[in-house]
Amino acid sequence: MPRSPSLPRLALLVVAVTAVGGCYNFAQPSFHPGNARQMLQAITRRGVSAEAMVGDSACSDQSLIPNAIHLTATVASDPVPRDVWIYAFREKGFDATAATVDACQAAFAATHPGSTITRLDIPIYRAFGADWSVELADAVQEGLREAASIGLPGQ
Repeated sequence: MPRSPSLPRLALLVVAVTAVGGCYNFAQPSFHPGNARQMLQAITRRGVSAEAMVGDSACSDQSLIPNAIHLTATVASDPVPRDVWIYAFREKGFDATAATVDACQAAFAATHPGSTITRLDIPIYRAFGADWSVELADAVQEGLREAASIGLPGQ
């Protein structure tokens, strides 16, 4: 006759499952982003030619500079260089950054009257720029989605 699990083993199993469940939020993905080079590679694989400047923000908010990457980008359908401002944040603080990036985007838009501003919010990234083509917007969006999970856990 098979032996049933003992009460201490069952209690240990319940504690372990609860602990693992408490460490992870199964409703949202857990991100393991790549580094800036990997992010740039993910975007360029989608047909974007880009030059990068790290630590250059679209606005004067000094708190965003450590999170900022500025690309000057072109795609086949639009050879005019376009600015792509990308801000990377830690997963657990991502939601709290929306207002700061909103204000930065508004300051940027004020200096680009008549331009169409495109904004992408892909956890853990927020990106925007003026007068992007559909091809550029799609390539940046897909590249950032890939970059959000190409790193190794614990990096």
